[in-house]
Amino acid sequence: MSASGSAPGRAGRPGRGAKTGPQPYDFRRPATLPREQVRAVQLACETFARRYSTMFTSSLRVDSHVTLVSIEQVTYEEYTAGLTSPTLITLISLEPLPGTAILEFSLATAMVSVDHLLGGPGGPQPQRPLSELEVPLLRGLRQTGGIDLAAKRRLDERGLEACVREAAAAITDRAQRELSFQSCARVSGADGAFGPEEATVLRILREAWQFSDEDVQRLLVLATRP
Repeated sequence: MSASGSAPGRAGRPGRGAKTGPQPYDFRRPATLPREQVRAVQLACETFARRYSTMFTSSLRVDSHVTLVSIEQVTYEEYTAGLTSPTLITLISLEPLPGTAILEFSLATAMVSVDHLLGGPGGPQPQRPLSELEVPLLRGLRQTGGIDLAAKRRLDERGLEACVREAAAAITDRAQRELSFQSCARVSGADGAFGPEEATVLRILREAWQFSDEDVQRLLVLATRP
């Protein structure tokens, strides 16, 4: 199944006068991210890994390291086919961004984490499914390392604009600012429209980084390019 009048795998955006709503999409031939967007995703994942390392060290009370191995774009079928069985999969929020992500723990990682949470030394663990008593112990580790909860508290305390401006101030390189703006626009407009909060985030970034109208137009075109 593919969109009429467009290349297979491209969801596309409705042009002027086009009907809005769900668009056909070929999941067997998904569109891929351009190299610049992959670089932005890499930076985000590296930041996530550093923060998750801190969370693991604090929660398990043992020196822990999370590192980014690679970034791959595969179909959902290919992803699930590569998972070990059994494994532990959970959904996590991406606040303050919209949407949900999948977080997967190998059974070995889950068993070692449970052992540390119970005061054990870690090391080799029995290969068996988690019990009903062990699963709740891991729920604290699925909250994006406490990142989503901490972000929500910070948003509640300071407000969206202050939080976005604080994050924007940490990015000083012009090229990285443009990549970050493109990434936000691409994620925010993934459903074909910008919601009020998403539009507000882009407005704040534009003001903080002093992008001109021409800059914004150019970056939005790049962000929506398949």
